[in-house]
Amino acid sequence: IKKTKKKNKKKEKKKKIKKNT
Repeated sequence: IKKTKKKNKKKEKKKKIKKNT
């Protein structure tokens, strides 16, 4: 569960960056 949570956080960060640009 911890590993997937970290992966999800990275994915969310990428999504946020894409939305901002």
